[in-house]
Amino acid sequence: RERKREEEREEGGEEEREEKNGRKGGGYDYGFLGIGREDESVAVGLWDVVKEYMAENNMAATPLLERFATRTSTGELEWDRSYFYTNFEVGSLSFFRSPSFVHFFDYLDRKKGIYKYRWGDAPIHLLAVSLLSDHDRIVRFKSVAYAHKAFVNLPLSD
Repeated sequence: RERKREEEREEGGEEEREEKNGRKGGGYDYGFLGIGREDESVAVGLWDVVKEYMAENNMAATPLLERFATRTSTGELEWDRSYFYTNFEVGSLSFFRSPSFVHFFDYLDRKKGIYKYRWGDAPIHLLAVSLLSDHDRIVRFKSVAYAHKAFVNLPLSD
């Protein structure tokens, strides 16, 4: 793995990634165990605000964001209320401190949905990561054993 990173650096892969997302360092932006569905009652208006943010910032839906959405009969993208289980997550500080994430989060914060409707960290993380990170900078921890209430992640042994 280390040799591959060295080769990427020599070929400019690492630098290209830094230029593209404005952050230094390799590796991942975000790691998670599983995905759930947010209850409608605590996601009121969140998707509308994200679409508004995308429109105001001339952003198109990324392929990753589209994985957590469906197309309506009119072709409009509709978020399926997926969220990353955040009871166990690993996030890159360079991602969460990046100008793009801070701008996105400040926008959501100004809309007051976190306070009025209890928008949670889990759906906000999924939407931010899906919109602002590259697919290859996100990892699902399939080999970590974990259980919390109804959610269980049991790795298969070799």
